[in-house]
Amino acid sequence: MGVSNTCDSSIAILTEPMKPYFESMAKAHIIKIGPDVTPPPLSASATVSAHDIIYGHLAELIDIEAEIARKEQEIEKLVRLIAGKQKKLENKNFIERAPAAVVQKERDSLVELEEQLAATTRVLEQLANSS
Repeated sequence: MGVSNTCDSSIAILTEPMKPYFESMAKAHIIKIGPDVTPPPLSASATVSAHDIIYGHLAELIDIEAEIARKEQEIEKLVRLIAGKQKKLENKNFIERAPAAVVQKERDSLVELEEQLAATTRVLEQLANSS
């Protein structure tokens, strides 16, 4: 797998001599290190600090069509869960009778599901644009 690391120039200078060690331990080759790294279209990322992000290039590792199908199923599931939460929160009996903490938990859960849906939709769009 190819890996890129966007980081400050000072960190890139320190990291450069360590490339062979990283590559042997991680079984990955470093494509680019430095402040001008652009995330690849299909990548996983890990944030080390505010200015240090590592990107793993995934295009060569995944079956894009299978991943598209999996993300579509995930989106369908999230849409159903969101609809259920919305229906529950539109129910006046629930809102009036449930403890405030329970209602708030449902609202928080709805926001979380909507964020998951947005993130999954972005990933699906990236996958579709790369196939």
